[in-house]
Amino acid sequence: MRFLDGTDQRHRQYTPLRRWTIQLNMLDEAEVNALEQFFEQQQGRFGSFSFIDPSTQTTFPNCSLGQDSFQMELSGDMRGLTKLVIVENKV
Repeated sequence: MRFLDGTDQRHRQYTPLRRWTIQLNMLDEAEVNALEQFFEQQQGRFGSFSFIDPSTQTTFPNCSLGQDSFQMELSGDMRGLTKLVIVENKV
């Protein structure tokens, strides 16, 4: 949806098939920055990417992030933490 001032709002209109919550702890600043850049490239929930399930090693080709804002804590060297939600989208 595009508004008169040129801004837009995007959202998916369906329920995801699978959902993974990935808690990441003990990240260094470079790792936190890399995650933040990936988040920005995906434009939050709008982007789509392939995700490999860490427990089964199965690749899911149509996934997206489950949130629109990147939240993290960086309280010292190797003390960064964040949580990512990955959702599988319908094809």
